[in-house]
Amino acid sequence: MAESQYRTIFGVVQFDPQERQANGKDVLSVTIRAAGVKDQSRLVSCTLWPSHKALFGSIAKGDAVVVEGKYAVNNGTDGDGNPKQYHNLSVAGILKLGSLDTGEETERTNSGSGDGDAANDEDW
Repeated sequence: MAESQYRTIFGVVQFDPQERQANGKDVLSVTIRAAGVKDQSRLVSCTLWPSHKALFGSIAKGDAVVVEGKYAVNNGTDGDGNPKQYHNLSVAGILKLGSLDTGEETERTNSGSGDGDAANDEDW
């Protein structure tokens, strides 16, 4: 059985949000990677209810958000039968901070030294 708490989480939307039905209502499912280092960072499945319907079309993969609401951890198993914890948040409030700027991809070129030392790469 899941124990629920009220939490505030900062994170980045990891996948395209999906509209679905829950309890006969239109909701938006959003998965965020909660900020943290190594095992402190986790995926949290967030449900935005009809009270946030105005945001349904504006939340996208790569957005930085702050969400708060009822948080629960459920124990289950993955597709291979291994134990897994599922983190869920029923959103009471959300702040969209904007799209995360991941920078531009640059092509790395080798300076031709042949020693394989990354410090000698021209674009490093």
